[in-house]
Amino acid sequence: MAKVAEKMTLKEKLFEKIQAHRPRTTKLNKEFGSILIDQVTIAQAIGGARGIRSLVTDISYLDPEEGIRFRGKTIPETFAALPKVPGSEYPFVEGFFYFLMTGDVPTMEQTLAVVEDFKSRAQIPQYVFDVLRAMPRDTHPMTMFSAAILAMQRESNFAKRYAEGMTKMEYWDPMYEDACNLMAKLPAIGAYIYRIKYKGDTPIAPDPKLDLGGNFAHMMGIGKPYDDVARMYFILHSDHESGSRATSRPTPATWSPRPCPTPTTPIPPRSTGWPARSTAWRTRKCWGGARACSTSWAASSPPRRSSRSSCGTP
Repeated sequence: MAKVAEKMTLKEKLFEKIQAHRPRTTKLNKEFGSILIDQVTIAQAIGGARGIRSLVTDISYLDPEEGIRFRGKTIPETFAALPKVPGSEYPFVEGFFYFLMTGDVPTMEQTLAVVEDFKSRAQIPQYVFDVLRAMPRDTHPMTMFSAAILAMQRESNFAKRYAEGMTKMEYWDPMYEDACNLMAKLPAIGAYIYRIKYKGDTPIAPDPKLDLGGNFAHMMGIGKPYDDVARMYFILHSDHESGSRATSRPTPATWSPRPCPTPTTPIPPRSTGWPARSTAWRTRKCWGGARACSTSWAASSPPRRSSRSSCGTP
């Protein structure tokens, strides 16, 4: 029975989970829909709904004190459980995607199946790059990123199926296809934007032999090992979510950051509206050391709503 489950694709496994989950949701809504689950104060409403339990959190939960949990696991527990990329101490992004979708820790075989599936979906239409290149170089990278995603609306399976007519019980199928297509394409789009804006308009072609995470680092121009970047993200993310130093972060005995990469001058903006210190500059400061990040980030970024550490993920 276990071998049969391993042979199931991620989509088949997800559909199995959806079918098992639907009766529970229907019963909860029908039999317990009027039950009060929380009370809200004015202070909570003004403070951005902090601490208000108002959504179903089957996949992830952000505790204001402990930090985020994925399917019940903390970040260190998630890293420890998932299959690792050969030669690395960090897991496949594709395995993490499988884990988020199903709640099951995938085997290496199941993870590699998602790796190959994402590779088959990674081709980006040429018009997306044409849209990006038509935008002024001083456009904010997130604006460019959003524009690329919106431009691909014509590729949406959900849009086509919805126009043809389908029931709500079928929504999950084209939504899954769209989500996987976007997941497979976004690393190349993000890296392309970074290279044309901050690296002298020198895009790097993808390497079909690499997994999604490794390929993203390759297209960004980050050489092996990628562990320093991953460790730094882990530290910053843990600090931001918990509001304090992570107790499970790597110690100096197991990790010491490499020197900050040599700064390169970004492409000059076409207008004076772009901040003098770019996102790439702030990122390089983060790579140079976690504590150096907090000052430079806070000095060159607008105020954040959260009162937690300013050295969080952008």
